[in-house]
Amino acid sequence: MFRPRLIPTALCIVVILPLSVAAGYASANAYVGYYAPVIQPDAQAGVVTGVSSRIKIVATLYIEPYFFQIRETDRDVTNGGARIHRGTTITSIGGNAIVGTWLTELARPYALVGIGLVRVRPGGGGNISNRFCSNWGAGVEYSLLPTRLFLDLSARLLLIHWEGSIGMKSILIIGGLSWYFKLNR
Repeated sequence: MFRPRLIPTALCIVVILPLSVAAGYASANAYVGYYAPVIQPDAQAGVVTGVSSRIKIVATLYIEPYFFQIRETDRDVTNGGARIHRGTTITSIGGNAIVGTWLTELARPYALVGIGLVRVRPGGGGNISNRFCSNWGAGVEYSLLPTRLFLDLSARLLLIHWEGSIGMKSILIIGGLSWYFKLNR
């Protein structure tokens, strides 16, 4: 029996925790953004919210365990009637590898690639699906308070894999705040 919740937990305990203690720097991040399905007539745009933590491995490499949730907007499927189709909910947990360097004292552009697990809960009461996902993207962090508080803006392509193919494609445009802190004193 496949238990997708155990994989991220094991990953956090076995890999991320020891790395974070050795790394020295980490961040706590919260974000919100826009979800736009690509070439999916049955899907609606929606809102993405999430949290993550970036852990510095070397000067330009970070790992980022994340959790996010996407809620598609509700829609009226009867053109003015009383029946409302609830939007699909997509929940994901996973990790990204982030490579970036300081362009100026105030801005750090970066690229990311990641994998994760998703749970797709159709709004109309269909079957819940557990799937693998991957994402690619780019972003930039702007310093608001030197070395501590950053505004993080990024665009990502989210691919949810279904039985050997890519079933859902979406673009995420997200913005949030990152608070960096030292792990080793």
